[in-house]
Amino acid sequence: MGHPRLKKGQDGKTLGAPPALSCPSMLIVGDLSPEHPMLDASRALAEVLPGVRVEWLPGQGHGAMRTEPEMVARLICEFLAA
Repeated sequence: MGHPRLKKGQDGKTLGAPPALSCPSMLIVGDLSPEHPMLDASRALAEVLPGVRVEWLPGQGHGAMRTEPEMVARLICEFLAA
């Protein structure tokens, strides 16, 4: 049985629990992203992935890598350097 928010994918099939990760991971999400299944999945993954780093980008939507590429690049560089 998976996390309640990760129950169904776009094809309607049950996804179950995310696979265990043994490497560092980071989610970068714009806080103005519209409500849609992927945003909900980002929230759910943030709750179940062990040690995940979550960066909620203030004032950014779904395409922050286009609107604020320097901000996204800085976060990725910091993450990789840690």
